[in-house]
Amino acid sequence: AALAGKGFAVPEARRMRRLLENAAELGSSSLLGSVLQVEPDEGDAEAAVASLLATLREGRGGTPEAVQLLTTLAAAELSGEVRAQVVDVLLRRRETPDEARLRSVAHELARDGRKDAAADLYRLGVLAAGEGMPAFLRRNQQEKPGDVVMDVRERLGGELGDETAVALLDDKLATDGSAAMMLAALKAWPDLLAPAALSERLALMKAQIARLRSGRLGRFAYDRDAVATVGELCKTLARTGDQAGALVELERLLCGEAPDPYGRKPNRNSKQVQATLAEILTAAAAPRSAPGEEERVAWLRVVGERVLAWHASGRLLDAEETLAAVGGELASAGFKALAKSCSDQLASLAADDAAAEHALAKLWRATGADAMAYQLEKRMLAERRLAIAELPRVLQAVREADGAAAALAMGEQALAYTAATEVLRAMVDLAERAGQGGRAAPWRDELAARAQQAAEAEAKEADKAAPKAGASARRGR
Repeated sequence: AALAGKGFAVPEARRMRRLLENAAELGSSSLLGSVLQVEPDEGDAEAAVASLLATLREGRGGTPEAVQLLTTLAAAELSGEVRAQVVDVLLRRRETPDEARLRSVAHELARDGRKDAAADLYRLGVLAAGEGMPAFLRRNQQEKPGDVVMDVRERLGGELGDETAVALLDDKLATDGSAAMMLAALKAWPDLLAPAALSERLALMKAQIARLRSGRLGRFAYDRDAVATVGELCKTLARTGDQAGALVELERLLCGEAPDPYGRKPNRNSKQVQATLAEILTAAAAPRSAPGEEERVAWLRVVGERVLAWHASGRLLDAEETLAAVGGELASAGFKALAKSCSDQLASLAADDAAAEHALAKLWRATGADAMAYQLEKRMLAERRLAIAELPRVLQAVREADGAAAALAMGEQALAYTAATEVLRAMVDLAERAGQGGRAAPWRDELAARAQQAAEAEAKEADKAAPKAGASARRGR
């Protein structure tokens, strides 16, 4: 792209295309993609297409011309007749393109109403095409498998769209065993499959994951999408009535994956695990009076019992956050005894663990024990153990309970170890409510200075981005 506009760029780009084609490097998006972007934009798109078609028909062209035709199909307004000619030429080529190129041709068939042929070509792209990243995709453009399948479903529409989406998911799972592909299938299947067919595929996926987990390298556990996949599988199994299978996946999520034969375990992202757990609990929890929710509430009770058992055995990881989250949902669903058990376990941990104290206060608030939560958080504030993110909320609670002056005094103690922006804003508000606005002057000055710095930094970033945006717009024309 740095050569765009230079007089020698076009012939040089064309020479490089031929070199890349001869060296079999056309699957490289970093090479061919950049070279193609140097090519000048034609004023008449249909004239440019006619020239490319003539080159291919005469046997003088190759993959670069085919890629440019695909790019033109996606970016230019062409008549139906010209599009049909392009599709006809591309379908007659004998080279083995990658999936995305075949899919682009299939899009044109679908647009032209030849949806049965398009469906066949979509599947052919998965089963027979090469795996290289297509060069006509813009640099850094990523394709998510689930989005690709759902786009095909929408283009074909109706029963054919649903059947083709299911077939594509099956085909992709057969050729791509990644967690990302499994996650895409798990999210799509419930809307596409009847209960019996869904249960059949879930059983196959459980077996596939078990094989991957038992492999010598433990590939599945190290996949970056493994946690999200385990969570989605757990939710889907629970909804389809496979409680035993769901509990197996929940145990993996909350207690960690088993070590591989060499004793290694993958790194654990606690925030991602807790976010996934929240989705599982939200899907499982419901008021007992809600019609048709008895199974979900029963599942939540089992989850609560298992979590407490895993904690008692010392296997539960992130015990503070998990006990607080599960205890809150149990209380909302009416399982007071189980919720109290979670609270008791957290109280035991909180004796010498600040994280457990925070989790206990959260659980007490969720179960309606606001007074107990307030006293605990007030003591943590006074002893400088309260998380900075919680300071504004707790200072507000102190103001409501003891008055603005008392909250202002406690906040000034907190300023000895933090000057977070939200804390400063809370202090300005407390000073004004206490009738001591003069004490807030230095805090206002600091907030104004930070706002000015942020505005200047944003302006600099906007100035840097402007030339890049202009270049991208010129390449996209």
